[in-house]
Amino acid sequence: MADGKRIHFGSLEHSLTASIPEETIQDRDDEKLVDLQDLDEGSDIEMIENHQDSLESHSALMKEFERKEIARNLAVPTDDNKVKLRLRELGEPICLFGERPENRRDRLRYLMSKLEANREETGISTFQSSSFANEELGQKEDARELEEFYTEGSRELFEARKNIAIYSIPRYENFEAGVVAKRGNGNSSYSFEKPAQRSSQKITGHNDKVSGICFHPQSTINLDPKAVNIATGGSDNQICLWSLESSTPIGTLDGHLARVSQVDFHPSGNYLASASYDGSWRLWDIETRTELLLQEGHAREVYGIKFQCDGSLVASAGLDAVGRVWDLRSGRSMMTLQGHIREIYSIDWSPNGYQIITGSADNTAKIYDLRMLKQLYTIPAHNSLVSEVQYISQDTFISIGNNMNTEHKELKSTTAGTGILTSSFDGSIKLWTNNDYQLVNTIRAHEGKVMGADMSKDGNFIASCGSDHTYKLYTKSVL
Repeated sequence: MADGKRIHFGSLEHSLTASIPEETIQDRDDEKLVDLQDLDEGSDIEMIENHQDSLESHSALMKEFERKEIARNLAVPTDDNKVKLRLRELGEPICLFGERPENRRDRLRYLMSKLEANREETGISTFQSSSFANEELGQKEDARELEEFYTEGSRELFEARKNIAIYSIPRYENFEAGVVAKRGNGNSSYSFEKPAQRSSQKITGHNDKVSGICFHPQSTINLDPKAVNIATGGSDNQICLWSLESSTPIGTLDGHLARVSQVDFHPSGNYLASASYDGSWRLWDIETRTELLLQEGHAREVYGIKFQCDGSLVASAGLDAVGRVWDLRSGRSMMTLQGHIREIYSIDWSPNGYQIITGSADNTAKIYDLRMLKQLYTIPAHNSLVSEVQYISQDTFISIGNNMNTEHKELKSTTAGTGILTSSFDGSIKLWTNNDYQLVNTIRAHEGKVMGADMSKDGNFIASCGSDHTYKLYTKSVL
């Protein structure tokens, strides 16, 4: 190292390996090997069990994957009542503690997918799965075989159609003269006193919620108080008929298979129409308390029903977002009211007899014309579901206008005809002109949803009821 050269000794591993005899290295390699004959029986069983557990776990994962795939393709009903019915057919509880409708539907989907997966695996169809399959097949066949059919009506229905024609034709002939006479009486102004707001009578007859109520057109005018003055429909599938002197029903109309959502008296007072969640509306004879007509035509529940002012036509509104106009004299469907994208919750006829307004969960109100057979206008009425639509007579509308500011009075003076009232789940009631559909006034009615609103026939008051468990009464001076 004195001359500055580096000495390199190399790797020591080769030197160490070279120093060990080859026989010793071979003996060490042999010690690492395990003879299969030396394995005990317990080790064999443990290895087999581990392998079986792995296979079973893999099989369970595959089955669950297949079940989820089946569940995604299953047609599960969206109506909560139908979901409960399916669960009952399966022998499962229809409601668990704290379970919401969407959770209940998911539970039904899970059960149906398990049945279907089991059927595919075993090839044996259970009663429940086969019933679901048959029902789905039937629905597909029904969709393919859409055809017009006729049902022979009863003698009573024939007489009712004839009486309705006799009642409506003279009123239709004098209709234009009546409209002209009405339009000439709109310049007077009135003052009103607030009526006594107290409960005059409590009537009890339904076993569930009351969802529809209607007064006889001659009630409190010239109708006997002991006769049928009021009709109500309830979630117990019944219609109750009431007098003004009894707190219990004087009659019931049975036939609907689901909730009766609305009822309406024919202008003659002899007949009653009812709309129901069973997908139909029905016509009843008040005197004989019998069902005259069961009319289908909606794809989903029927929510609204309203007679035309002369009694010849009736309009129905459904949760299928479609309205229909029916001729009571012939039974034919005169017009289909299309255009809404959500459920229709209210429908009303214009006093002119050929225009209809509908209120929907799509936050709009739409106007239809029977003469042109088309939609005339869409009113972007509210920020939430439109719960009520109603036409207001022209003299009432102008009287209300006398209490508004100058701008609104000029707005209404350019229009003729009637006004429109709408209420909504956004907590407001609004008044609109009819010809150009301009907003006249907005009433902040309730803190919560406005479930319904109505104006008295003489135009003195507007009443509203809300989800805040209150009802409110408005006079013209307030409007």
